[in-house]
Amino acid sequence: MRPADPRKLTAIMEAVLHTIAEYGYQGSSVSRIAQQAGVSDGYLYRHFPGKHALFDHLYVYHHGKLYDYLENRLEESDSLTDFLLLLLGYLVQLSQAQPAVFDYLFIHGHRPGAPAPTEMLERHRAFTRKIRDKGVASGELHERLDGERISLMLFALPVRLIRMRGQ
Repeated sequence: MRPADPRKLTAIMEAVLHTIAEYGYQGSSVSRIAQQAGVSDGYLYRHFPGKHALFDHLYVYHHGKLYDYLENRLEESDSLTDFLLLLLGYLVQLSQAQPAVFDYLFIHGHRPGAPAPTEMLERHRAFTRKIRDKGVASGELHERLDGERISLMLFALPVRLIRMRGQ
């Protein structure tokens, strides 16, 4: 098999983002994605066994970049409050600079029928534990606060506010 053309793979990933934004997870097909990317269905299938593999690849790629960034900022932050301010600024900037990525990360990637890959769920849980530990150690969070509430505080509420601001 010939090696993948990086430009075509980039076009495919962009097409996945835009196809999901326009048609949703269920309405996105391999043919639709291939057509938007300017490649044949066969080319796409040579590199991804199907639609779910495409979505998993995109999910892991973008969430991996997000967590890499956030984990570094958490370690560099003197307090959880400082980290939360950085996070909010980052989310606003991402929503303005890359709206399709923002929507995929926080809206389309979390809809029913769009399951998250296990590796990313584990990474999310580990990240929320780090946040909890830092917040408890600094006295900024109560020790009974669980991962779900931390996720709401970090992502769900800010994302909702950013989306309301953009409407």
